[in-house]
Amino acid sequence: MAQESQQFYERWAAEQLRDPNRAAVLKWKAQTLLDLCRRVGLDLRGDVLEIGCAEGALLDGLLKAFPEADYSGLDISENFIEVGKKLFPGIELRCQESDDFFREKPHVDFVVLSDLIEHVEDADAFLRGVVPHCDYVLVKIPLEVCAYDHSPLIRAFRKMAGRTRFPPAYGPGHPDGHLRGFTVRSARALLERNRLTVLAEKVDTVHQFYDRARTLDLAAALSKRLCVGLFGGTYFGVARTPTR
Repeated sequence: MAQESQQFYERWAAEQLRDPNRAAVLKWKAQTLLDLCRRVGLDLRGDVLEIGCAEGALLDGLLKAFPEADYSGLDISENFIEVGKKLFPGIELRCQESDDFFREKPHVDFVVLSDLIEHVEDADAFLRGVVPHCDYVLVKIPLEVCAYDHSPLIRAFRKMAGRTRFPPAYGPGHPDGHLRGFTVRSARALLERNRLTVLAEKVDTVHQFYDRARTLDLAAALSKRLCVGLFGGTYFGVARTPTR
């Protein structure tokens, strides 16, 4: 990874670790993925690897529910890994790329990809490198392409009302390092074309831990699907690979 990108993620990691909502958000992620696994009768056993694990808090949430599995986490941020090793000594955490990990250990039972796909330069190539090495994939993808930010008509009305704050362009300059945005359809399509069979999924509206206006609450009360289409949300999925 280029030095400039590495420095960006180290700064971003430091900001994330100071976020007062971080623990609650990670608990929500872990609980939602666990609920989906239980929905299809899937216990976490064997080896569980999270790529882009940050400090390992999500893995710790999974470990508390299924302590018999062996948990490992990879992240490019030395800051995250150093903090995680102190907080979660029962989890093997490495500052390492997934390709290098799979050369050492070609197969794991579960791979967790939480808020990672949007950071990857070539998401399809990345998944092609992951899918052959595991039986199941647990994924969380933010749904950031929505009508409120991207519909030309709504943007025009917002400009007329004097509201000109729009999301930054995806790419190296994005404040969270997001290289692309997703809708429910494009998130599903990404999984399907990379030979992942979705066993269970959940689409959430923008969560209460994030910015949530009264307009969003009213839209959610009318229709979750409408709310996600208008304002974005989150896609969670549990998928089976062809190796299973």
